[in-house]
Amino acid sequence: LVVKRDEFSGEFFIQNSMSKRSIFRSLPVVVFLLGISVAMLFKLNTFTEGATEPLIYDTGVLFKKILLNNYLVCVTIVLGFLTFGLSSVLTVFYNGYIFGICMASLPIHKIGYHFLSYSILESLGFIISGQVAMAISLLLYASLFQKDVDQTKSRVIVKKSLISITLIFVAAIIEVYVSIH
Repeated sequence: LVVKRDEFSGEFFIQNSMSKRSIFRSLPVVVFLLGISVAMLFKLNTFTEGATEPLIYDTGVLFKKILLNNYLVCVTIVLGFLTFGLSSVLTVFYNGYIFGICMASLPIHKIGYHFLSYSILESLGFIISGQVAMAISLLLYASLFQKDVDQTKSRVIVKKSLISITLIFVAAIIEVYVSIH
């Protein structure tokens, strides 16, 4: 909340400083943190004892699998604009939830080097993808229901998309070539 003074009457009034756009921008961050909180608060562990897939030792193959999987998650999140961000929010929440499960399940000595070294970048990539989906949703809403549409936002969307792609790429490199070994 911000206190402002009316130029004409001189009276003071309280104005909400958060715009709809800033709420949509911060929603993926809040939802991700909520997912972490739910997982850690309830200590829900959904990991199974045995691996469902054999461990891949060929780092080239593993890198491609991880990178493709994470890019598909980003694409899924961005395509959530078709549901006006609802499926994006759910996907980001789920990723936060998995992040929280990993934090609660792994021994403390493995969290820093083996998990946080790549997962922070990966999570930021997913969160930024969520912000891209929200921005596209706002543009879609504006183009459908308003006459005045600000097309300059498309540059920001492209920039954020490139940042997300770069973060996911770097995270995959760190995950495969640094944190697994």
